[in-house]
Amino acid sequence: MSDADRARWRRVSDLLAQALDRASGERERWLSELARAEPDVAAELRTLLAAHKRASSGGFLERPAAALDPNLGVPVGRRVGPYVIRSQIARGGMGVVFCAEDTRLGRTVALKAVAPELARDDRMRERLRREARAAASLSHPAIATVYALEESDGELFIASEYVPGHTLREELTAGPLPSGRLMDTARAIAGALAAAHSQGIVHRDLKPENIVRREDGQIKVLDFGLARMIGLESAPTLTRLTVSGGLLGTPGYMAPEQLRGEPADRRADIWAFGVVLHELATGERPGDAAPSRPMAPQLDAVIRRCLRPNPDERFDSGLDLLAALAAGRESLPAGAARSIRLWWWQFHQLAVSVFHSSMLVALWFARGWFPPPWGNVVFYTALAVETAAVTMRLHLWFTSRYDHEGLAVHRARVRRPLLVLDFVYAALLLLTALSAANADLGAAPLFIVAAVASFLALLLIEPATARAAFGPGAA
Repeated sequence: MSDADRARWRRVSDLLAQALDRASGERERWLSELARAEPDVAAELRTLLAAHKRASSGGFLERPAAALDPNLGVPVGRRVGPYVIRSQIARGGMGVVFCAEDTRLGRTVALKAVAPELARDDRMRERLRREARAAASLSHPAIATVYALEESDGELFIASEYVPGHTLREELTAGPLPSGRLMDTARAIAGALAAAHSQGIVHRDLKPENIVRREDGQIKVLDFGLARMIGLESAPTLTRLTVSGGLLGTPGYMAPEQLRGEPADRRADIWAFGVVLHELATGERPGDAAPSRPMAPQLDAVIRRCLRPNPDERFDSGLDLLAALAAGRESLPAGAARSIRLWWWQFHQLAVSVFHSSMLVALWFARGWFPPPWGNVVFYTALAVETAAVTMRLHLWFTSRYDHEGLAVHRARVRRPLLVLDFVYAALLLLTALSAANADLGAAPLFIVAAVASFLALLLIEPATARAAFGPGAA
């Protein structure tokens, strides 16, 4: 995403949010004032608002449920099926959320009372039933489980897992997340999206307010019960059912195609994930200015791909996103500690290259210790082997510094050849040491030490630095 695209997206999405917060008359006056100062922006905003109006079928979800019905509420102690309401948790765009007791199973649940205006619409009731069934099919540690859809006195309620903890929005009040916590959080959210996308379910309103960190640190993504199903045989019917929810979402986290009122698929979730990840990493939404806190290049590359305006250029699904984050774990370690470990791995590559190259000088003078022509055979074999090995190591060193995305791929390509080359070189050093010892030469200890050091570097130091830098299984 270019700087110009970032600036325009941030500007338009913020203005759209402001417009939707205003009453119709006030909004028109506000747009007229904006048109005098920024006619192009105002024209684009009017286009988006018109698309929003068409998609929203008269204003559905333009305002939160609390604004649709200020008196919306359920008395504490009321029974809804097997659930008894104990307290109110929050109000959101689709209704009020209560803490309730499941009298059958003796557990605490979150009970969402859907706004009456939405529940009285037969099409919306059918849509909610479908989406509740879809969400109930999801099973993932990072997804809040949907238990049931209950109906009581003409009202609809969605019962789901109660998640004690705090939202990521609350967590962001303390500033950006530390690197290690950031990457763990990102992988958990991506895992939730991967599980949902694999079953054809799109969240459509991913944001820090809908992501909770439990008291034990585990991440839970909420409100998959308000997602829509895609890719089913009943897609034509489902499209009609979801048209009135066409702009379900929060403008600051909506993909460009959502802002235009166009159909949104799982790639809209990828966009929202990119916005959330940028916010978690820097404390700021993507905008027209460079983030005040620098990001690791690999993380920045993932975010940039998530935020590409063309959906076809983003990650295709949460599964691809999860794979990119997993690759990034090897390609670029997260956090200061990992950066130090990566530095030691880089230092090891340079140190081995210098040490082995310097031993070529000693091998040149050791040619006479072998009967002809074996001295030349040993030296020139060592020269060829070390030329290849040093080239590979310097290539890895360069890649680790300037091409983080490609590091994992390059390591996989050269790992086995480099292992063989190092083994052959150490064996040649040992062979030279034995030849010197047989001739009772004083240089024999030098080659013995060099051979032993080479074998130890190959068998112990190289795997240890790789594991420290890239994690288990990287050695």
